[in-house]
Amino acid sequence: MSDETITCVGCGRRFLWSVGEQRFYRERGLAVPRRCPACRADARRAMVADAAPVARAPAGSPLRRAPRRTFVSPLRRYGALLAMSTLALAAGGILVFPPLLAWLVAVNLVALLTYGYDKMIAGTGRLRVPEAVLLGLAAAVGGAAGALLGMLLFQHKTSKGAFLARYWAIVAAQVALGVAWLLLRDRL
Repeated sequence: MSDETITCVGCGRRFLWSVGEQRFYRERGLAVPRRCPACRADARRAMVADAAPVARAPAGSPLRRAPRRTFVSPLRRYGALLAMSTLALAAGGILVFPPLLAWLVAVNLVALLTYGYDKMIAGTGRLRVPEAVLLGLAAAVGGAAGALLGMLLFQHKTSKGAFLARYWAIVAAQVALGVAWLLLRDRL
């Protein structure tokens, strides 16, 4: 990897995108910057000025703005979507499978498809699935197998040491809980 020169879409000037910045952007799942640092700073200043309190216009006035849309974090957005998908699949699976098996099939299928989706949109500039959500799918009871299959099948997150360390810690905790449950179930 080496420094890149990018042309700003705002002002047309060329700017340097260093290796350190590239690493920072990639680790956080951010898209390649399209604007130079000066244009980005101008946009931030405009956003702050826009958010400053303004005297309200009368209700019927054309000067009255529509309410601003609130920001929903990717963690909440993807977390809620995947939780609902898993629960819906499990609920539908209960018609065919026993409840525990329906849950396991649902959570592993959602984990597999989520890893594939995140790999598919990587590098496109679209909103990526946060690592916390990917690890959360693995941590969901029984979801580690689907997450592992997604990592191996799509070659996704397999070279990120920190991610793999957290994933295997989750797997170790699940195995320990499973063994403890097997040992203690007869005593209860």
